Parts: sequence; C-alpha cells; structure tokens
Amino acid sequence: MSTTLASASIFNAFLSDKKVDALLHGHSYTANPIGCSVALESIKMVERHLAAGGFEQEKEAWKVSHLGEEGRWSFWSADFIERVSNYKTVKGSMAMGTVLAIELEDTNADYGSLVGRDFLDALKKETVSVAGGEEFQIHSRPLGNVIYIMTSLFTKPAVVRAMEEVVEKRIKVAEGMSG
Repeated sequence: MSTTLASASIFNAFLSDKKVDALLHGHSYTANPIGCSVALESIKMVERHLAAGGFEQEKEAWKVSHLGEEGRWSFWSADFIERVSNYKTVKGSMAMGTVLAIELEDTNADYGSLVGRDFLDALKKETVSVAGGEEFQIHSRPLGNVIYIMTSLFTKPAVVRAMEEVVEKRIKVAEGMSG
C-alpha cells in the first residue's frame, strides 16, 4: 500500500473528472518491499548477464559502439520501427531497450483517446507463433492513443521478431491492407 501526499494547491491542480488531468503514476509501486526485493535481484541478474557479454547482439543490430560509447538500442529491430512509423495510421514509433511505443493517429490524441485500447483489444486476438511451437497473445495497456509493448530483458530475438510480425499485421489490417 502507498499514498501520495501533496499540499492543497498541488492536490487541486489534479482535481478533475477528466482522466487527462489526473496524477496517474504518483504512487505506483513506490517503495513496495516485495517490488524492491525483486528489483534488486533483477539488477543482479542483469549485471551478471552484462559481465558475460550480454546484449551485444542487440547493440550490434542497432550499430551501437562497443567501445564504451553507448547509444540508444533496443530489442525491437530498427527496420521494424522505421516501417511501422511510415503507416498512415501511425503518427510515430520509437523503441528503447525492451519498450516499444507506437503513437496512433487520432484527433483526440490524449489519455481520453480510445484508439490505443481498440488497437490492443484487436491485437490480443492475434496469435504469435514462434518456431518450436510456442504460441501466445500480446497483452499490453495503452495510454490514450499510444500503445506500449514490452519484452523482458531475456526475451529471445526470434520471439521479438514474431511479435513484430503480428503488430505490423494488425496495423495493416487497421489500414484496410491485407495482413
């Protein structure tokens, strides 16, 4: 459990019946002891993975220097990001690390938009198939007209490529193109 404390003037700045005015993440998981313990173990796992040369394949795919000069890289492919950004129903897309964000075109482009929700509802009906018989659906949550999809730090590249195919197929369907 947590709480967010604020002065009356700050509280009143967020007081509204509209979701777009709300302080949506003021208390999300803050200092939760179990969450902190899991986060600490996750950091240790990532440090071990990095010490063993982890994430080099992903960095290489984004042409990030191996000489200590870090640039932005992602588990999502740069080619996928570029292709997706060029669809007429997509205002823009970006990826960093495990996070993919696609901003969908909408005249009501704020938290009140339902375009992201509708897209993700349709996406949940698609099956991602990976070599070896693994199948699953992509579950995520939108923030208005922006959809965010995350992998884990240890998601295999073949799984991410299969997810990319399904996301792009769904965008094509939304545009009236064959998937």
